Amino acid sequence: PHLSFSFMSRLGECSSGICEIGGKAFHLNRLHERFPVPTGFVITESASTQTLHQLLRELKTPSVAVRSSAVDEDGSSYSFAGMHTTLLHVPCNYSAVQRAIEECKQSVHSDRATKYRAQRQKTSHYLDEIDLTIPIMPIVIQEMIAPLGSGVCFTQHPITKKRNEILLEFVPGLGESLVSGHVTPEQHVYSVSKNQVVLLRKEHGDRMGEEILTDAVALQVVQLCLEVEKASDNIPQDIEFSYDGKQVWLLQARPITTICPTNQLETSDLLSNRTTREVIPHPMTYMSWSAFFEVIHQGLQIRYQKRKMNYTAICGRPDRGFYELRRGFLYQNLTVLDLLSREEFGAGYEETLMRSFSEVPPELFHSLCSKTRISFTKQISGGLGLINYLRKVTDTIERTQYLLDLHRARFPVFLPKSHFDSWCLDALYGEFSSIQEDFIEFGGCYIEAQIYLELLSSIVQGLLEPRNDKKGTSETFNMLLIGLGDVISHKMNLELAEVITSARNDQVVLSYLEQQSPKAHHQRWHNWNEALDGTETQDLLVRFLRNYGHRAICELEVSSPRWGNDPSYIFELMRLPPNCGSNIDIEESKAKREATENEILQACSFATRPIMRWAVSKLQEFIRFRENLKDIVVRFIARQQQILLAIAAQWKEQSILSTLEDIYHISLTHMREFAAGTLSVRDVQALSCRNKELYEEFSSVTIPPKIFCGNKAEVALSGAPGVQMDEGTTKYYGNAGAPGTAIGTAVVIHSLSEIQFLSNCQAESKVLVCSITDPAWTPLFLQVSAVVVETGGVLSHSAIVAREFGIPCVFAIPDLLTMIRSGDILKVNGSEGS
Repeated sequence: PHLSFSFMSRLGECSSGICEIGGKAFHLNRLHERFPVPTGFVITESASTQTLHQLLRELKTPSVAVRSSAVDEDGSSYSFAGMHTTLLHVPCNYSAVQRAIEECKQSVHSDRATKYRAQRQKTSHYLDEIDLTIPIMPIVIQEMIAPLGSGVCFTQHPITKKRNEILLEFVPGLGESLVSGHVTPEQHVYSVSKNQVVLLRKEHGDRMGEEILTDAVALQVVQLCLEVEKASDNIPQDIEFSYDGKQVWLLQARPITTICPTNQLETSDLLSNRTTREVIPHPMTYMSWSAFFEVIHQGLQIRYQKRKMNYTAICGRPDRGFYELRRGFLYQNLTVLDLLSREEFGAGYEETLMRSFSEVPPELFHSLCSKTRISFTKQISGGLGLINYLRKVTDTIERTQYLLDLHRARFPVFLPKSHFDSWCLDALYGEFSSIQEDFIEFGGCYIEAQIYLELLSSIVQGLLEPRNDKKGTSETFNMLLIGLGDVISHKMNLELAEVITSARNDQVVLSYLEQQSPKAHHQRWHNWNEALDGTETQDLLVRFLRNYGHRAICELEVSSPRWGNDPSYIFELMRLPPNCGSNIDIEESKAKREATENEILQACSFATRPIMRWAVSKLQEFIRFRENLKDIVVRFIARQQQILLAIAAQWKEQSILSTLEDIYHISLTHMREFAAGTLSVRDVQALSCRNKELYEEFSSVTIPPKIFCGNKAEVALSGAPGVQMDEGTTKYYGNAGAPGTAIGTAVVIHSLSEIQFLSNCQAESKVLVCSITDPAWTPLFLQVSAVVVETGGVLSHSAIVAREFGIPCVFAIPDLLTMIRSGDILKVNGSEGS
């Protein structure tokens, strides 16, 4: 059959990216503009054209080299060196080149290439838009050079890893003997210092006869390769070359993957999950991450554009930002936060981050955040900018309240999955896109509220520190945040308590709960509506699920089952014993808060009193906003899930997916490309299958690293709890989250699948001990007298809800779950943080 090609372009004239022409062609095309590269062209996928005849005639050479250029070849992470076919001395006629092209294309499916690709993916993050399982194979065709000798030059020594050493290897004739290892090459090692290149040592290898690569020519090669490295953003290069007696020709240039894997080629950023492990404690699916990243990234672009800042330029790379993923887990990029704070407020990490991220060793901040000194002028302009920013807080509150009301009206109730059953795919795609666009706008508002919350928290704590009263800054600060009311999670809990109370007083419901087998957890309660028909509990539960069916365990993950689709968790709560914890008295908490406010204001000077009053009132407003804004975020995600499940149902009918859940393992971009017809069914299936395997691999990690430096996990050394031994008692220090003291029996719960442990504990007073909490844990707070959490902060969910419920809370005790066992007697001092 005759081959034809949709795209051809001469090297040096091609404007396409690596996704269209592959790794080798992309690098050669770039080199051709400035360096000696054999004449040639690149071809991609087939379509009718006669251009190949013309381009072959233009080469005016008896033979050509036909070379593979897969999209995943010669990349920054993996080279695929020797995995795909290259054919040399191919006669420069159409039929011979046609056969060579077909042979090259078939090599992408060879056993060695497939195994190499599979091995590569074992350590990858989720697969992106380039489908590595079924790669595209563009082909490079170049004039065949008749070399006297060929070689390779590494601009960083690949064995010693020394950055100032260069290794050059050379053999007579073609480079195949060098690659195969059949010949011991000449070896030249150079030292580079201040642009001076000095030969350190030279070994002749198997060379016999006249010297081909003289010292002068070898030095010319090294200097040429250093220029290539400079043109490649100073990333160490692996460069193949040939020498024909007159000219040194560059045949290939790629990053040295054995020295510079992705985690070193990228900026070594400092990442922490201190603020993220509470809200998303488990790995994110690829769909969830891609939608989340788009919302945050574009929301921040809009936010900083209003501040006359270029967020994308500050981040430096498209995949770098406020949040990043490592092995499926969500982390905050502290290096980027530092850059943004410096630019916006003229304050570096020492003022803005080190206190909040105390578990990060200071030396990591010093080495991985910007070392540039902030000028006095920048500090002044940043300080003035901060004052002006704070002056706009009222406008932000009004805007935030407007969006809260707008989107609560848009998602007033939880819609069942059946609501979208009759929609066609185009309508579902359109609705998802519409929701995502609004989500991006709301995401910017949510981020703005978070920034104000952190700023106001720092201001209030800073104003409290000089007081040095008996209570201490932490306890006084926490007292200002109790009994605020108007928090959605508190309202939800009151409605849920009504459902549970009704269930415990209804014999029909109690009988139903008794009959359920502990097997097949996800199917246990599928017939609840029919079984409870006509009961008050049914009416209350239906109302509750209409209002709060969008909530879930790990609810910021789009794949998490919503209570409205699967109310299993609600029924598990019904099986718990009646509340034995602290009785909630919002009015009492409110009175304590107001008394604390008056006490603080009385102690303030005339000058600082209005500042304190303003800062405290605004902080309290944003504390209320935090939980309420998150509720809207969850409503967006829940509606997106319902639409995704409706899309997945139709894809499954068309044999595109095997299960509905497979849709969570492609990205948002993949879904859009498939809807537009630019991604094939085979691609969707391969990506979903491989990303699902990666997700399962990531999920096997129970405790993710708290800190990453680039892609390398680090051990968090700072922030270990203080421990005092006294008469058989161990005292652990963390941070104060909610004031008060309580004594009770520890109930250690690793996840909500273990909530029966609360039922099993017969103690009158219980202390919940856990790693993290989110809103799904809120009902458990009614069962206990105190909460102790391994992670979190003063503005975290556990602290906010504990303050609302009037129970003491201590957080930030590293390795808590390895030190406390269920049954231990604990005295929790939420005022002291111990």
